[in-house]
Amino acid sequence: MRKLFLFLCLFFSFKNYAQSSLKKDSVSIAGFIKEQNILKKNPKILVIEDKKWVDLMKSYSKSKEKIKEDRISDGLKKKSVAERFNYDDKTAEKEIISIINEGNNDSIKNLFADIVFNSIYDGSIEPDRRKIINLELKSLFFKCLKNPQIESQTAQMLCSMQIEGYEQPIKELLLSGQSSNEIQLFCALKYANYGDVIDYFFNSLLNNKKYTSVDVFKKNHLAYSLRESYFDNTNIDEATRKKLIIYCAALLKKFPVDSSLIQPHYGAPDWIPAGSLDYNNQFDLIAFLLSTGDAAVLPIIEDLKEVGFKDNLTFKFLNWKLGIDQRKETFNALLNDCKFYNYTVNELFLKGLLTENNDQNFVDVFAKIEKPLPSMHYVNEWSDCLRFGIETIFNPLEKKDFNRIVNKAVKDNSYKQKLIEAYNGHRQGNILTRLTGRENWRKGMPNSWMTPFDYYNLDSLALPKRVKKLCDLARTDLESKGYKVFTDGDFLNFGTEEPSYARDKLNTLKAQSHNELNDMSIFIDYNYIHKSSNYASLESDKFELNCFIFLNDIACIAKINDSTNDSQLIFNDISEILLKKTGSSNRFLEVNLFNEKSSRYFIFGNPVIAKEILSKYNFTE
Repeated sequence: MRKLFLFLCLFFSFKNYAQSSLKKDSVSIAGFIKEQNILKKNPKILVIEDKKWVDLMKSYSKSKEKIKEDRISDGLKKKSVAERFNYDDKTAEKEIISIINEGNNDSIKNLFADIVFNSIYDGSIEPDRRKIINLELKSLFFKCLKNPQIESQTAQMLCSMQIEGYEQPIKELLLSGQSSNEIQLFCALKYANYGDVIDYFFNSLLNNKKYTSVDVFKKNHLAYSLRESYFDNTNIDEATRKKLIIYCAALLKKFPVDSSLIQPHYGAPDWIPAGSLDYNNQFDLIAFLLSTGDAAVLPIIEDLKEVGFKDNLTFKFLNWKLGIDQRKETFNALLNDCKFYNYTVNELFLKGLLTENNDQNFVDVFAKIEKPLPSMHYVNEWSDCLRFGIETIFNPLEKKDFNRIVNKAVKDNSYKQKLIEAYNGHRQGNILTRLTGRENWRKGMPNSWMTPFDYYNLDSLALPKRVKKLCDLARTDLESKGYKVFTDGDFLNFGTEEPSYARDKLNTLKAQSHNELNDMSIFIDYNYIHKSSNYASLESDKFELNCFIFLNDIACIAKINDSTNDSQLIFNDISEILLKKTGSSNRFLEVNLFNEKSSRYFIFGNPVIAKEILSKYNFTE
């Protein structure tokens, strides 16, 4: 006992000494920096080359980082095993193994439910991430699938956490016919390449005698999973999506809607069933099918009318969209509703009916902004529709065509000015994005008609054909000489606790330097001058960062606050100091094609050659 007491005394004595020493170093460094700033007349970036002080700053920064790591580690220890598992804490894996080996089904269910809850609300899981865990734990997880009592919870957890390789054992269990909850297993495969699973699953729903009631729609989130598979699964093709729709329509024939399900609000004139998937009956599936806008919805619409549904605007829109009802009065009714105005204009655009050769269509569409609409609800002015993205319909137009059409179609000068600003902003942003050559993850995937002007999958609608070709030529030219356009946010970490993305931009600087700044290290100390308690008011935060950038025997010190353009400071100023010290002739060149105050796009290499290449292409026409 006495030895333990002496050990604790020594431990706390050493800890107090370390903290005292750290505080002393902090005071010394702060005094030295203040003295140097006065001596060098407060430069934007203070460069320290005195080895004694550089070594002291490095030692201080390592000690502070260690304190930060210990604080995070201590904070993790107070969290539940599920939270720690989410944060990749390896000690959590041992605890989970212990809980599973105890064999208490209720404890395992509670654990898996807690893991799922944290994976959803913590926000640390990314859609394309695969969580890698030790083989013993993975084997136990997959073994849990074979226990009927916890099969559903296990499948849900594996999918939620995207455990590496989880799809195969779930698929094998489903196809074996031995599953206790086929719907839950199917839902867990929503991001998988499961074309061969669809036939088995839906044939089971349609033909298996155990599926005889509408309970198949309750608490299984089938419609949610179908929607995510259809709109967000990059692993399935168009034929598989079509198959999903056909099977869903067949399922509604087996479990048709009857008049007892109709609630008063369902028959409202502007009812949009796809706006919710929480009915816990056939309406969840109907909502999914209507959101696809596929021709398979037409007989479903007729069935709904037969049981008492009014011929509402949702039905009118889908009949018009699919070419069944092309009457002028239907078209006008859609344009005269603020909500369906956006859906209708979106559809005209996607069908290629709003191009440089369709001036009159633009005139007809924008004639509606001259007067309020009867069912505008929460929209106060027609110009507010700008925030719904309608300005993007002009993206594929050349400037001369855009100017002609806007002047002809829009009479309100203030709204016209907004459209001009939006067109120029979109054009410039889309040009720079195309120069990076990034593949669009949604390329070739469908969008719901309920998300109008959402063209993330349609690169062809982002710019005029001539400008796209120009961008591709410029990018090919740059890449043939070893140059690449990138953004200052290529290495952003949205989970950072720091009030600025300066650290992530410095990491981008290091990563894009072709190994020339590999020896660079970073230390950032920060404090909030004012911190908003409301997430929506983060722009009002006031803060100050002291950034220490070390490279070999020099230290660059820069102050960054909420009004600093940290991209310019890092990529233009700090980078030049560091690269000069390495003897490199390469630089980070800001790609500013439109004479903006600043740009988020850069190229690394010989700035003279990079400028010469870019100057050959006129992006302003």
